Amino acid sequence: MTRSSVAWWKVVAITLVATAVSLIFHAIGPRLKYDFPPSFFVRQGLFVPAASILLAVTFGALAAVFVLIQADMTGTRLRKGLRFGLLFAGLWLVAMVEMSLIFGSPLAHELYTGAADGLGIVILGILLGRFAATDSRPAAAKLPERGLVMILVTALFFVCGRYFAYAVLGLQSVYATKPLSTLAWTIGVGLCIGVMSWLLVPGPKADSTVKRALWFGGLVFGIVWTLGTIFIVVFLDISLGAVILRAAVDALSVTVGVWAAQVAAATIRRSRVDGS
Repeated sequence: MTRSSVAWWKVVAITLVATAVSLIFHAIGPRLKYDFPPSFFVRQGLFVPAASILLAVTFGALAAVFVLIQADMTGTRLRKGLRFGLLFAGLWLVAMVEMSLIFGSPLAHELYTGAADGLGIVILGILLGRFAATDSRPAAAKLPERGLVMILVTALFFVCGRYFAYAVLGLQSVYATKPLSTLAWTIGVGLCIGVMSWLLVPGPKADSTVKRALWFGGLVFGIVWTLGTIFIVVFLDISLGAVILRAAVDALSVTVGVWAAQVAAATIRRSRVDGS
């Protein structure tokens, strides 16, 4: 199944099903409360439709990303979908903790919210794997050394980018008042992104390390991360420009990190070959 032959009506239907599942769990879950002024949408009673539309758009972007990259993934179609869903669901769950750190909402409530979205993302991935993907060659054994380099270097660049944004750009954070919690969260998210970069970045058959980095940082990670970050504006009275800047710094840091990780992994591999 090529990208052009995908039945997009199936992708849209799957997106709506996954969105509906998440919305149902949100409806029966705890109501989020923040130590911060509410957004325009909350004040005008438009929160539910605004959040629902943005969630559907975000899930739609996830679905489009999967359709674009699934041919470059290895394994059966169901494994592709499950892997994709679990990776993004895990990232989403860990990312939600930042709302509790910065804006004072109960951590358990944020974890429930992340789990509700994560469940929808996993269902999205499984259904896309079943109806919008193809089986590919069996997954080759990944070199653990390359995986470790990809994970750690990508995470390091994400952490550095975030602290640059905190200290230099003045983006809202609690790194000064909650240094350990902020560091732990930032490293945790960075490691999640690192694992994703290892498992979802196209292999050596892609044109170059630069294009592979741009593909992951700008598309696979960047678009979905930006949409997820915009949810803050639906909840709270925060500048959209500041939110987009935060997401842009993250995407740029990850892009450069993925490029550096590939270069480092290739250098290590060459040195071992030369030394053997």
